[in-house]
Amino acid sequence: MKNRILIAVIAALGTFSAGIFAATQGSVDETGSTGTLDITLTVDPLVMVSGLSDITLQTVNDDDLQGVVNTVCVYSNTSSGYLVTASSANETGTTFRLKDGGTNYIPYTVTWNDDNDDLALDEGVQSEAQTNANSTTTDCSSGDGSNASITVDVTGANILLVPSGTYTDTLTIIVAPPS
Repeated sequence: MKNRILIAVIAALGTFSAGIFAATQGSVDETGSTGTLDITLTVDPLVMVSGLSDITLQTVNDDDLQGVVNTVCVYSNTSSGYLVTASSANETGTTFRLKDGGTNYIPYTVTWNDDNDDLALDEGVQSEAQTNANSTTTDCSSGDGSNASITVDVTGANILLVPSGTYTDTLTIIVAPPS
């Protein structure tokens, strides 16, 4: 009895799995035999940010350090664009901060522009979908080159509140496909 059940299960699985695939098998023939098979490739959503370069801010007075721009390239193979998140190594809440060698901080702001509109970023918060991604090359070598920019702003009022010194941060930019 167990053997009959086992044979029935194996036969059912064989019938079931054969129905999943659309391949057809050839038959013995004196003039030729033809078989077919389907090929499927799933391409996952891909994104890439490149062209980033370090930003050096310099001030000699209490002027705002505005408009320090870093142009970048964003590639995406999705029609829905990409999402961007910026993170500061010295963050507090949703604020980006530069830090000296001690305990002093200077807050700064980050603005993303995908050549359409400026978007103020909050530290660690994913943006709304950005639509101006390059879809033909990962390094923007085709077209006009870079297709987005990062702007860093530091207000003079915040500079006046801290002692002299060198203040640094590591800003991490993450681009991701929309889910």
